[in-house]
Amino acid sequence: MQKYDFDKPIPVGLSAGNYAFVVSKLERKTQDDKIHGKVAVASVHLILKSLEDGSQQTHVEDIKLIGTQQWKIVRFFTACGLRKHADKTPIMPQWWVDVVNKTGFLAVKETPSKNDPSKSFLNVEWLDEEPKGEPETTAPGEAADPM
Repeated sequence: MQKYDFDKPIPVGLSAGNYAFVVSKLERKTQDDKIHGKVAVASVHLILKSLEDGSQQTHVEDIKLIGTQQWKIVRFFTACGLRKHADKTPIMPQWWVDVVNKTGFLAVKETPSKNDPSKSFLNVEWLDEEPKGEPETTAPGEAADPM
């Protein structure tokens, strides 16, 4: 079994590129964290469509509900259209239910390993809007399937 460190990028099963997404399901679970103990985790099930070649795939992105991941939680809800960029409104509990069927965009970016420059990792970045220069697709927050 592969083990990961919190200070290093964790590879994901996606190819680098831009994607439209639909949140197909959200699971609430808890997970043991060696630093924080038991933590709540939002397991976000996504249907992805590549903006480059139109291919489709599914992906599960786990978001830990801890202070160090607050930026990721905020970016996720912004990408889903439930809040505006730079809005100071608190994340509301109802939003976890509301995200199912929401759409938006994300980018998967390649990041070189700090320990071994010959290796790289892929990281998910939630986007506020559709990437520039890509084909037009469903707007963030619309409850429609962009596929």
